[in-house]
This record gives sequence, C-alpha cells and structure tokens, in this order.
Amino acid sequence: MSRTLTFTTQAAGLAAKAAIEARIATFCTADGYSVAAGAVSPKTAAGAAGNGQAATSWCPVSGSGSSWSLPHPEYHSLRNRLVSGVARNFIAYVLQDVTLVLSGTAPIYRTTRGVDGGWTKASTTYVSPLGGATTYFDPWVIKDGSVLKMWVSNRTTRSIDYCESTDGGEEWSTPVAVMVPINANPQDNETDVSRACVVKMGPSDYRMWFTGSAGNFMWICYATSTDGIEWDREEGNPVMTALPDSWESRVDSAISQPVVIWDASAALFKMWYSGGASYEPEAIGYATSLDGKDWERNGGNPIFTRDNTLTWEAAFVGVGHVWKADGYYNMAYIAYQNSNLATICLARSVDGITNWERHALNPIIRKSTVPTDQDYWGVYRPTVVLDGADYKLFYNGRNDDFATGKEAIMMATLSGSNLWF
Repeated sequence: MSRTLTFTTQAAGLAAKAAIEARIATFCTADGYSVAAGAVSPKTAAGAAGNGQAATSWCPVSGSGSSWSLPHPEYHSLRNRLVSGVARNFIAYVLQDVTLVLSGTAPIYRTTRGVDGGWTKASTTYVSPLGGATTYFDPWVIKDGSVLKMWVSNRTTRSIDYCESTDGGEEWSTPVAVMVPINANPQDNETDVSRACVVKMGPSDYRMWFTGSAGNFMWICYATSTDGIEWDREEGNPVMTALPDSWESRVDSAISQPVVIWDASAALFKMWYSGGASYEPEAIGYATSLDGKDWERNGGNPIFTRDNTLTWEAAFVGVGHVWKADGYYNMAYIAYQNSNLATICLARSVDGITNWERHALNPIIRKSTVPTDQDYWGVYRPTVVLDGADYKLFYNGRNDDFATGKEAIMMATLSGSNLWF
C-alpha cells in the first residue's frame, strides 16, 4: 500500500526551507513514503533579524493545511526526532512544526523498528545462518572483491568464527572457528576471544586485532594470516593491556573492541579502542603503531566520551567501526543509555582524535519495538562496509525473549554513500 507523508515547516529563509524539505524527503523516501507538498510560513521580522536574515528573504505563506490531520501517537516520536535532529544540524533556522499524514496499511518501519538518517533494516530477523541456537555477536566485515568476509564472536563456543557472503550479505556460509582461547597471556586462563578487527594489507597478508578475556580482565591481542582463516598469534601477546590507575581501569582492568586502519600516507596503524569496564565499556581511546604490535597511546585519551545531555548516551560509549571517507574519519559507535540499553550512532572528525561531530539524527539504529523482532531488546557493535554504491551496517541484535539465539547478526543499509551529516 502507498504511504504518504505531508509536512509543513516554519523556517527562516528560502535556503533553510529547501534544506529542511530535502532532508525530510530523504528520510521518508528511504522508508518507502512518498512526500506530498509542504508549506512554509514566516516567523516575525524580529526573529529574522535575530538569525541575521532580512525579513524580505523569508518565504511567503503557502498551502492551507486545513486537510492535515493530527498525527497518531505512534508517529509523534518521528515528528519530535525530525524537529530536534534537523534543528541541531542547521542552526540558521528553527523547524517548529512537522505534521504527519499517513495513508495505507503498510507498517510504519521507522517508528516501530528504530532507524533514522536514511538507514533501513534489511529484515526483522538475522542474516542466515548467524543466529538461532548459536549466539553470535560483535561482527567485523570487510569487502574483498565481490565477497563480503566476516569475523564474528561466538558466545556459545567463546571463539571467533569466520564466514563469507557472495550475495551482498543476505546469506552467509556456515561459520567456522578460526581463533579459540588459550592459556598464554599474563592474565592466564584466557576463557574467551571476541571482538575481532581484520585489515587486509595484501593478497596474502591479513592482520587481526582481537579481545582476549578472563573474568573481568580484558586485553588486546594480535595475529597474522595468509588467508584470513589460519592465524598465527603474536608471541608477545597481549599487545595492549589496560593501564592501572587510569580511565582504562576505572571499573575493571579492561580494554577491548580494537578498531584498526592502515594509514598508508603516514605509514602508520591507527587504533580506536574501548576501555574502563568489562561488562560494557565506558569511553574510547586512540593509539598508533608502526608495526601493529607496539602501540603508543594518545596523550589526550580518552578521545571520545559520553555526552550526558543526550538521553541515549547518558551512561557511556564504545567504539564500533572507524573508516575514512569524504575527508573525515567516520565512526559508528555504541551509545549506552544505561548498562542494558544501547543504540548505534555516528560521529566524524577531521583527524580522528579531536572535535568530533555527532550526527544530527543520532541514534541511527535503535532497538525495535516489535516483540518478535530479533533486536527487540537492543542493538550493539556495528561494522560498516561500502558495498558498491551503498553502505551496509552489520550489528548484533538482542532479544532475551527468545529461548535460544538471544543475540544474532542483523543488517541495515543506506542507499548511496552520503552519510547525511
């Protein structure tokens, strides 16, 4: 069934009107809505002067609005998110009202299933076979030619598994364990390995950084491979442990979730990692290395912390994925409202260290409000890949109401490579 969204805005200036309407149209068409005509009415001349604009530059009143209905309560959160999100991104205008008129019986995907910023969840369930009786979490995906390759944490066997997809991420090969726990770290009795990051340096040169753990201790290890399947651990592991009496050990001696990129122009490995606690991390640090083994921390760590003015990240943050595009280091991160409620957000920085700009429409991925969906209880650790012209984001969705497979891997997509900051 067709769905139509009609909106009206109050804005300062023709340019602001165009920016508002273009952004709203992007959100809505991504979810299958058609966008009907909008109307813009001016504010006062005093308000225009306050925004540094001449009253004569304001848009004339158009449209009657007499046929527009009040939004259903279910749609009210979308209205509020459009208002707050757009207003944060365009300071020059104030978006005062968005009125939604929807027709048809198709589900309201955005408001019930938790997506924003143009992203669409590919399904309400997991990508096959990464769910069900085996619990999978915290994936890492790279694109290698026409193949998507995934290293994923297996909570059932406490290993890192490998699988691949040749159809764009809809179906995956049967995961096989490629990294298992061993008792060869200073903390000893390594019980789990998880949260891998893999960089392919050449045709037969794969590098992996991953988290090893025992109890409340967590550390970062390093391994190399010629095929991404058979791995040799670095003899000097772990390559990073939490610094005592620092933010990395505020609750537990725990650093985890390494995210590494190779900066060829600087001949340098760059790592973003999470630290501060073992149950869920508290903040994000940064380090660099010439060889991937010996790391030098940034003196300003942590370089990314919670913004407690934002409800969805009032508790803490953890890194998910960092990649360079359009002159920025873009970061998909996990924002925690509390220890058990997380969302997926975006931020960007010119140098990857300072002056992070959060996406105006955060969080871009939220848990579903539909009890039968895989991510009804929460969403965690994103990994992002540009597949052709589109972005694909893989994450683990949690639903504790399921008897088995409480965590599984899900996918969201963004048409085109514009992240809409």
